Amino acid sequence: MRHLAIFFALITAASVGALQQQPGGSSSIFSQITPFSPETLGVFASVAKLKANWGYSKWKINQKITCDSCIFGFTTLQTLLKLHMPADKIAAIIENICVDLEIEPRLVCRGVLESFRPETFYVLQHVPYSPGEMCNFVTGASCAVDPPGTHWSLPLPDVPKPPAKDIPPPAPNAPRLRVLHLSDLHFDMFYQEGANAECSDPLCCRRENGAPVGKPAGRWGDSRNCDSPVRLMENMFSWISANEKVDYILWTGDLPAHDIWNQTKQMQLLVLKMTTKYLRGFFPNTPVFPALGNHESSPVDSFPPRFINDTNSIKWLYDALATTWNQWLPADAIKTVSHGGFYRVKVFPGFRIISLNTNYCNNMNWWLLINMTDPDNELQWLITELQDAENTGDKVHIIGHIPPGSGDCLRVWSQNYFRIIARYEDTIRGQYYGHEHSDSMHIYYDPANEAHVTGLSFLGPSVTPYQGFNPGYRIYTIDGNYANSSWVTLDHETYIANLTEANDSGNPPKWFKEYSAKEAYGLEQLLPADWDALMNDMETDDVLFHKFWQYYWKSEDKSVSVGCDAPCRKYLLCRIRARSENCVKVQ
Repeated sequence: MRHLAIFFALITAASVGALQQQPGGSSSIFSQITPFSPETLGVFASVAKLKANWGYSKWKINQKITCDSCIFGFTTLQTLLKLHMPADKIAAIIENICVDLEIEPRLVCRGVLESFRPETFYVLQHVPYSPGEMCNFVTGASCAVDPPGTHWSLPLPDVPKPPAKDIPPPAPNAPRLRVLHLSDLHFDMFYQEGANAECSDPLCCRRENGAPVGKPAGRWGDSRNCDSPVRLMENMFSWISANEKVDYILWTGDLPAHDIWNQTKQMQLLVLKMTTKYLRGFFPNTPVFPALGNHESSPVDSFPPRFINDTNSIKWLYDALATTWNQWLPADAIKTVSHGGFYRVKVFPGFRIISLNTNYCNNMNWWLLINMTDPDNELQWLITELQDAENTGDKVHIIGHIPPGSGDCLRVWSQNYFRIIARYEDTIRGQYYGHEHSDSMHIYYDPANEAHVTGLSFLGPSVTPYQGFNPGYRIYTIDGNYANSSWVTLDHETYIANLTEANDSGNPPKWFKEYSAKEAYGLEQLLPADWDALMNDMETDDVLFHKFWQYYWKSEDKSVSVGCDAPCRKYLLCRIRARSENCVKVQ
């Protein structure tokens, strides 16, 4: 996510800048930093290299944050806070250097600082970890030995695991459910047709971005740095409601646009209200089961657990969700939404949906640095719910936003989740997430036996075309609702609109079925083991992998044409196997 790169760039730049602004030069501040963190000694060489490159030229900080710059940035900020440098002065240093180094325009630099400053300064003054240990958390790299607090394992009930049973295909005439999956709408109410789609801000296609550079922003959206205009969402909802009959809707989060430097709590709540109004208007009689995205908060990614109960509390958002979602959810589900943004609902006899708040595994949620052990007891609650479902013979689908096993989900949280999935693999018959914008999946394996496939999460394609995609949505065919339904996904179909064609023709987008998973890949079933075998084939079958690569980008021509060479393929397939902590080794 670009906002993390921006903020770390600011931290690193400000660290070097603060050295230059201290009386007596860098040696003065170094002597004060060192007692706070011996790790600083190990990064002096890197700092010298940074200073050698210093000079108000067009220096850009790489988005892949190194351990050295991360450690140095955290150390310096903590030291300045401990030395009681006024927060406004620290912020002014960071803002000016951000602008001088052309990291981002001033409005973005200032907005990011204003948004993240209270959270960041609070966390840095309360965190129990060293800078290197913190950098393990936020970068996913091995910058230090993991401290004990980052290794936790939840106990599973002392109940024998029932044997996993084969799931045969249902009878040809068995009932089916059709389920709509919407994810990552990123609705931009300020999108402007004809605006600059290649601006210097993280989000473009707005009036303030000035005259177009090259081709202007299209009428129906743009797959450069632009989010979903109102008319695109209206057109898509209208098409679906007129052409699809769905039994229920999965809505897996990320409603606001990517202007993270310019967002307030009031704006986030307005977007929640507007998008909910669209769903109610176009699908008035269809149940909707939502999940919470990382962009719903202000600032983005900020989801403090309940032990943060002062002015930084997230209660403002959870209360709004409880009020908004109560039209679809029963009272017992609304109670846990108010508590932690997660819930369970019984949809049909023998079938439940569990919606997780995966912001509690988000490594950009810096509140977790204070205490990351099962925030708000969500995973312990999940275990209790799954055990209850197993006891009654119910089957469960899990929905969420950030998929466990991804690089954005804390490793220890994912590892606990994998253990839970392995224990209850016969109860969990489907998992559905979003976040990555691509059309993809994650495959899960038993931590005690990595050859054994235990689960699969389908990642719904994004509605937003932001950064290289066509807009899309997905329809699942589910085995149910009848006695002894398996509740497994029998097929999924991805629908897209070609934005280039729509914008060039002047006509509304034509939504069409891009592919059926069963037909495109020749699968008899879509069980986890079937997808695992397919990924194995993709390692060597170029034609098969290219097909997957095209669907991954929702057939956006420019992105597909970039291609994916051997290291890229190896890395992508590693990520699909939900082993993100190992994938950096194959890049």
